[in-house]
Amino acid sequence: MLKATKMEQWPGPNGIAMQALNQSLSAANDARLLSLTIHSLGQRNLQLTQTLNALQAAETARLAAEQEAQRVAAEQARLRAQANALAHAQEQARLAAMAEAERLAFEKARIAAEVTAQYFAAEQARLEAEAEAQRQADQLFLENQRQAEEKALRDAVEAAKAAQGDRPFPVSGAAAASGPVLTVTAGAVATSTATSLAIQTSLRAAVSAVLAAAAASAGAVVGGFAALLVPSPLGNSDLYALSVPLTDLTSHDPHDLHAIAEANGEIALPVAIGSRTVGNTTEFFVAATNGTTVPAKVPVRLATFDPGLNAYQAYNPDVPSIGMTWTPIVKPNDASTTLPAGEQKIAVYDGASATALEGRLDEFPELDLYSFGGFINVFPVDSGIPPQYVVFNSPYEGAIVEGEHSGRDFNPEEAGGPILKLEWKIATAAREGTDVVILHTSKFPSSNANKVMIDRLERILSGELEMTDTDKRFYTHEIREFERFRALGYSDTETPDISSPAWNNVHTATLEDYKLKDDPTLLYTSEALAAAKEQEEREFQTFLKEMWQ
Repeated sequence: MLKATKMEQWPGPNGIAMQALNQSLSAANDARLLSLTIHSLGQRNLQLTQTLNALQAAETARLAAEQEAQRVAAEQARLRAQANALAHAQEQARLAAMAEAERLAFEKARIAAEVTAQYFAAEQARLEAEAEAQRQADQLFLENQRQAEEKALRDAVEAAKAAQGDRPFPVSGAAAASGPVLTVTAGAVATSTATSLAIQTSLRAAVSAVLAAAAASAGAVVGGFAALLVPSPLGNSDLYALSVPLTDLTSHDPHDLHAIAEANGEIALPVAIGSRTVGNTTEFFVAATNGTTVPAKVPVRLATFDPGLNAYQAYNPDVPSIGMTWTPIVKPNDASTTLPAGEQKIAVYDGASATALEGRLDEFPELDLYSFGGFINVFPVDSGIPPQYVVFNSPYEGAIVEGEHSGRDFNPEEAGGPILKLEWKIATAAREGTDVVILHTSKFPSSNANKVMIDRLERILSGELEMTDTDKRFYTHEIREFERFRALGYSDTETPDISSPAWNNVHTATLEDYKLKDDPTLLYTSEALAAAKEQEEREFQTFLKEMWQ
């Protein structure tokens, strides 16, 4: 108050003193508040410092703990990794040991297996070698046996031909005197006594029947009396001849016939003998002559005796190069009725078979399908052989040249090209060539022999068989025939007739291409030939059953 009065006499609420007081109080309050604030801030700062220190300490501790934890974790991880690595290493070592053990076991087993396999392979090779050696030995034996059989057959044929000398169509006079005789150039066709008698009986019956029918009809009539089965697909192209006693056809005074023969004359016969070929079978017929379609005139020739051959000879008036020989029943100038001591044995040809035909007459024959013609041979009285009516026949028309190697007659101008110098020995079977063989043979009538040979080719292609010389000849022959037929204009599906001149020309030219004889054993194995013979016999019996149905 004292101080206020010094400032103002009458201090009031709004006076200077009051204002100064208020200011002083306010400053004091502010100072106190500031002091308090400073103190509070100091306290707070202390607290914050303490808190910060605590936090820093805690953070340091946390960091230290974290670092320790990380260290521990790292250590633990290291230990675990070390443990894992150790375990892995141990596992790897274990696995490696197992693998090594397995490898060693496998290697041991492999070596053992190889040793066993080598043993078995060696044993198998030994057995196979022994089997192959045995197979080759067996095959060589069979091949040698086959070749020996073929050689024996060829030697027999050659021996027969050599024995015949210049004797074509050798006929036993005794057989000719008693009935019909069928012959080929190789010898007489094998026939039993019963068959010969049956053919003669059928011939006489056919002659009587056609003469009776001709008397009642103006047309031509034919009657069959015999059939000859010739395996033409496998056989040769030999001519064949039929000889029958003239008395089986007509009656003529032998003395008159001798006079006619010496003059190279001819006589008229009431009947003629003709033939017709169907497939592998040739049928023989008698027909009443009419002077036109069935000629009545027949040449009469005298057979002469050849002392060197001890046989009678006669030749075809139409083809003088074709002859026939007969062994005499009675040797000239010898009254004995026994056979001459020097008589040569007649070869028997079993490549064909003959049989008698008994059946109806054909009153409307297609005469252009028949071949007629023949001549009469008259023998000296002292021969003991009665006059013979002889018919020759060639299986192929137009054959003008005899093959140099095959011995077959053919026309080289109609064979699908010139003869080439080909070699069958170097042939090897191929699929394409075998297919050509199959195609070519399929165009002909079914052949069991061809089936056997084609089956062999298939087995050769598969490695089951080795190709023999017979296989090579068959293989090359069929392919070359196929080429020649194509050159002649035949299509791959067109079938040439196996009895036609075209087939003969192609077949013979192919034999000439490869310089082969006309010998079926050169183209077909013994098994194939046996199959062919069985087939031919079966078909022949069927033919006989159906002939006159």
